[in-house]
Amino acid sequence: MKVLSGVLAVIVIVITIIVGVGWIYPRATALSQLYVGYDNFYVLLSNKLNLPASWSAVGATVLSFVTAVAWIPLATLTVAVMWRGSPRYWVQLFAAWVVIYGLPPLLVGTLGSNCFGRDGTIQKWYVETPDRRIILYDAGGTDPRGYQRKPITQEICNRYTLQSASDQTKRITYTPEMRFYSGSGAVLVWYYRAGDGTITLYDGPGYHPTYGTPLEPIRSEIIEDLQKREAARVRSEAEKLRRESEIAYKEKLQSALENVRASGGASFDCARARTPIELLICSDVDLASLDRRLLEVFNEFVLEAGDANKQKFVDGHRLWLGARNAECKLSDFVLGSPESERSKNCLLYRINLRIVTLENEIKTLTENRPSIAIAPRNEAAQSPFRFPSFFPQQNIQQDTTAPQLRRPYDLQQ
Repeated sequence: MKVLSGVLAVIVIVITIIVGVGWIYPRATALSQLYVGYDNFYVLLSNKLNLPASWSAVGATVLSFVTAVAWIPLATLTVAVMWRGSPRYWVQLFAAWVVIYGLPPLLVGTLGSNCFGRDGTIQKWYVETPDRRIILYDAGGTDPRGYQRKPITQEICNRYTLQSASDQTKRITYTPEMRFYSGSGAVLVWYYRAGDGTITLYDGPGYHPTYGTPLEPIRSEIIEDLQKREAARVRSEAEKLRRESEIAYKEKLQSALENVRASGGASFDCARARTPIELLICSDVDLASLDRRLLEVFNEFVLEAGDANKQKFVDGHRLWLGARNAECKLSDFVLGSPESERSKNCLLYRINLRIVTLENEIKTLTENRPSIAIAPRNEAAQSPFRFPSFFPQQNIQQDTTAPQLRRPYDLQQ
């Protein structure tokens, strides 16, 4: 009889344990998931306590860190109390375990849940669409699209809460002035890093709208990565603009040179132009035209003056060229630059003044010359001579080996 009573007692105890575990386990599992990880704490603070998103983010960060590391000192203290601890220490240790690891379940049990009742009973069913969005229903069955509704779990409930928050979350673009944290240290920016390393930013927590992956709060290494990418983008844009400007400038210069060539060129070969003054003359139609006109007038002046004074006039003109280039100095030729424009205006003035002076000299020589037969006036215009319009180099010697052409004088370039 005693044996039978013992067997019955064991059976009752086993049945009680099985029923108890079957009733407690799903509820304990649902509650325990609340304090494991940042997302669960965020759901607890924002959904249950209705805290603002920034405060929920800060609280979730702190709580997830505490629950992740608190068991180490608590376990150490537990071992110490087991060996030699008074009842007072046992009470304090138990209170610490309850506060750290029992607070989230206590809050949920007190405040209730959108997905579960206070006793842990399921109140929602869900369907997960192909794009990983969660849709909740108040009863089971099949939804209008033919998907089977499943009983809610705490993980799905948390995902739905973050999904609801992400529906209000907007994608934002990084700028160097962006603030990532508030004055109190709360996170203001969340991010998602794709498989190729691309980073997208959002102004709140939630899930990625396409992939359904939870967004993560911004971290210092992500901020550094964004800053490096922005610096590289700025350098790339600057280099692109530089290349485009260089190409546009070359095209503009080539067009200017073609226009001068089509108008007759300068008094010298522009293909051999090297100095800034030469390049400036070869790139401007007005300057090139005046330069040719100066050659014609100077040839006519030397022809009127006669061969006796030819070398003196050539030397004098070289001195004038040097003075002109010094006054209209151009350190570096850049088409359209302020310095080039200043030098151009100076050259226009000096060449025009030189032409007027030579024409007056020609007029005086013509009026005072004897009435004798002379060569036709247009011989100078037909002369093949071209003189350089740049500052002469030192120790320039007259070319005595050049063939003697029919022209009033020769100048070595």
